[in-house]
Amino acid sequence: MAMKDEALPLSLDGRSRNPTTQVPTINYTGRAEADIRRSPNEGIGACGWALVILSYFLMIITLPFSLFLTIKVVQEYERAVILRLGRILPGGAKGPGLFFILPCVDTIVKVDLRTATFNVPPQEVLTRDSVTVSVDAVVYSRVFNPIISVTNVKNTQYATQLLAQTSLRNILGTKTLQEILSDRETIAHSMQVHLDEGTDPWGVKVERVEIKDVRLPVSMQRSMAAEAEASREARAKVIAAEGEQKASRSLKEAADIISESPIALQLRYLQTLTHISAEKNSTIIFPIPVLLRNQNFELSYDALSDWITNNSNIFHIESKNDQCCTSINGMYHLVSPVNGTGSIQTDNFIVSGLGWMDFLIAGSANPDLCRLELVLTENNIVIYSESGPGLWPSSSGNSKPSWRHTRKFWNVSSYLGKTVYLRLIDYSTDGFIAIDDIHTEVSHLDILFNIRYLNYRPLYHFSPDTMWMNDPNGLVYYDQEYHLFFQHYPYDKKAMNIHWGHAVSKDLITWTQLPIALPPEDAVAGIWSGSAFVDWNNASGFQKNHNTKPLIAIYTHQKHGHQEQHMAYSNDRGRTWTKYVNNPILPMHSIDSKSTEENDNILTLVHPVFRDPKVFYHYETESWILVVSGGTHVKFYRSDNLVNWKLMSEWGKEHYSKTHPGVWECPDLFKMETEQDKNVWVLIISINRNSVSGGSGMQYFVGTFDGVQFTLNSKSLNTSLWLDYGPDYYAGITYSDIPHYDNRRIMISWMNNWLYGRDLPTSVWCGQMGIPRSLKLYIDHYTNSYRLSQQPVIELYHYQRKLISFHRQMIHQGSNLLENILGVTYIITASFNLNTSIFNCQTCELGFQFRKSSENMKEYKEYTTIRYVPYNNTIYFDRSQSGETRFHSGFRTNYNITLDDEVFDKGLLKFQILVDRLSVELFINDGKYAFTALIFPDFNSQNMALFTNGADVMIDYADILLL
Repeated sequence: MAMKDEALPLSLDGRSRNPTTQVPTINYTGRAEADIRRSPNEGIGACGWALVILSYFLMIITLPFSLFLTIKVVQEYERAVILRLGRILPGGAKGPGLFFILPCVDTIVKVDLRTATFNVPPQEVLTRDSVTVSVDAVVYSRVFNPIISVTNVKNTQYATQLLAQTSLRNILGTKTLQEILSDRETIAHSMQVHLDEGTDPWGVKVERVEIKDVRLPVSMQRSMAAEAEASREARAKVIAAEGEQKASRSLKEAADIISESPIALQLRYLQTLTHISAEKNSTIIFPIPVLLRNQNFELSYDALSDWITNNSNIFHIESKNDQCCTSINGMYHLVSPVNGTGSIQTDNFIVSGLGWMDFLIAGSANPDLCRLELVLTENNIVIYSESGPGLWPSSSGNSKPSWRHTRKFWNVSSYLGKTVYLRLIDYSTDGFIAIDDIHTEVSHLDILFNIRYLNYRPLYHFSPDTMWMNDPNGLVYYDQEYHLFFQHYPYDKKAMNIHWGHAVSKDLITWTQLPIALPPEDAVAGIWSGSAFVDWNNASGFQKNHNTKPLIAIYTHQKHGHQEQHMAYSNDRGRTWTKYVNNPILPMHSIDSKSTEENDNILTLVHPVFRDPKVFYHYETESWILVVSGGTHVKFYRSDNLVNWKLMSEWGKEHYSKTHPGVWECPDLFKMETEQDKNVWVLIISINRNSVSGGSGMQYFVGTFDGVQFTLNSKSLNTSLWLDYGPDYYAGITYSDIPHYDNRRIMISWMNNWLYGRDLPTSVWCGQMGIPRSLKLYIDHYTNSYRLSQQPVIELYHYQRKLISFHRQMIHQGSNLLENILGVTYIITASFNLNTSIFNCQTCELGFQFRKSSENMKEYKEYTTIRYVPYNNTIYFDRSQSGETRFHSGFRTNYNITLDDEVFDKGLLKFQILVDRLSVELFINDGKYAFTALIFPDFNSQNMALFTNGADVMIDYADILLL
């Protein structure tokens, strides 16, 4: 066959050829027998003959050494395909045995005929019924035609693997989830047939395919498990109901007999006492119910059968109407009049279930005079006490008496099995208290599926399964997993002796919570904030498995106010941890900075501060760097082995009074690049109070770092840069060991504020993380300084279930472009084209409203507002009507951000708004400004609005992504 080469007018055999002649596709599947039996040197041309003769000559003159190159051994399970000058020798594949080849002109390719196996990596597949599953398989194949396996495909094994991956995805995409779970053998057979047909031209026979595992998303597993549990419970209840029905008939017959003679009941009572006395014990029987009856007061005819009045009959059952109490459950609630005093209590009942109680409460915020108490029967000690929420802002903007109920949650797990009772007290002559919908026994199904417990549970932000959470710790990426460690107290919704909680994710959005990673050694110590990273070169010496790199955690150990840095390591991808035997690695020496207390706006240092280490590898100096907070400054340490650390420098004391009138915490230092400068370092620090929005917040500084000291850049001197202008963004740090091909700087923060963070009105948990953000550094030409921009990670957009778009529309005053859209969790991206005249209009504004209540809600209106006033170029955020705002006096409701002149110059204003069940995150002008705030609306407040006042506004686009 002639070789096509435009530079040669002749082929290798000397014959002329037509340059336009196409080379046919090589296919040896149906090669004629005559072609196989042709002479070994047939068709090789004059040049070929010359090379063959030369090869023989060289072989003869170099005997016996040439025998090592000319004799080849082919094993029993192999076949050899020999090519002479690129042409297959006649006779087909050779072997097994010894074979002679000519050096330089012959090429031998050995083909293994044994059955080979390979694993098909897990494939993410969207099934026909729109469920995402991950499926992997194993394929068994062998080569049945060595010649075409060499001539028709470059690498049979690799080609078969790629074909298996695509075939698995294509076949599973046509199946429903039920078919995938129940018909694995059918799917495996279909895949085998499909692969066998596809690999036949390659000389490969696919003998068998097996589906190994089908993995469902964790939320789907939980839903299916809950559905199965509910089905089992339903069947059990049916059986129990049938038994109760039969028992009821018998009891009815007994009751009818007893009713004919009242003395029979007394005789039965005496018979029971006789039976007890015969057992020779001192048992006393009290009629104690396990649960309260009529817990929602809907059985009005028997509403107070479980309650005992104490010298008062003021408490009564009241129904709701259009002017009052639309927030109660059902039609009735228990209430005291405004001018009455007294108390009422329930019968005794036993604490059961998971150890949670919840109820609706309204009325005066006066715990001394109006309250609901949970009392331990054995000693009459009050376990819990709750007063009403106080005044509530009405839709007119004025506060009114709080007939609106708020749901409260009590953790009574420490009293499981104990006998208790509820007591409702009203000793106020001008106040009142009301309760409704009491739940004294809570199940797993309630926590997982009941809206009482899910009302504020975020959908796409991480929150712990139960109990307290604050700062993110140890953000590290390893082996295709994002690790999120976090400050966690697993026994209550308050911050006590802190543990390290642990969760992992494949995409930063869906998280799986794992067991506690690092617990403290006793009830006094605490495992405070720190960092984690991969020890790639085993500098610590902790590595045990060659294939698994150790994860290192360096954190603050706190006990009795004494803070020092400890280390722990993991050799199983972070699943279990071992504390370093020679801790501490960095003890507290003479510390001149202390934590603070604020009295009359005067900051006083009272406790030593030496906490929150962040560790990273500094390639320029080939050493490890540890940056840690000293309260009024940060300290930089260096180490070669992660055990012995040397103080290199301190920074920040000179900026204390200028930039942070609070304690610095959770520092993070990392390198970033701009188009103009490839060596810029960013120092991120959290401040525990007196931030730009009040309470806690985050600052950052831009400069250089040489492995010894940090120096502010000239474009950042005397500048206090805020990472987020909202009240609920704190303690953020960035991920370690993000792969170079990704090259993102990803940050996660605690979405809360220390002013009120311990009192959030959530159910069985307290605390959530902000959305993971991707950071970029740029030079702002309007301020001539470095700035960080922030955007939600792109993985979030993979979870959209519906997209609604508007393009190039004029928004008229009084209209609402979004009035027909309902949603609880969604993303809005919008761009406004503002004309010059609007910036001179003092009454003009535009904006959004989220989580709005419906128009038929007459008693209270709910909404959260973001509005832009062009005249002063300011964004205003208002959560005063966002729902529950009365849980803490420090929960501010109004904020603003003044933008730079970019909006004036370009006439463009861009919004990116993330709304979850209890939060709003705002990114302005491609993340140039960020704002994060918590909100606590009713679940049924699902309306939204896009409005303008004072002028019509052109919107370039508005995309609503429902999640």
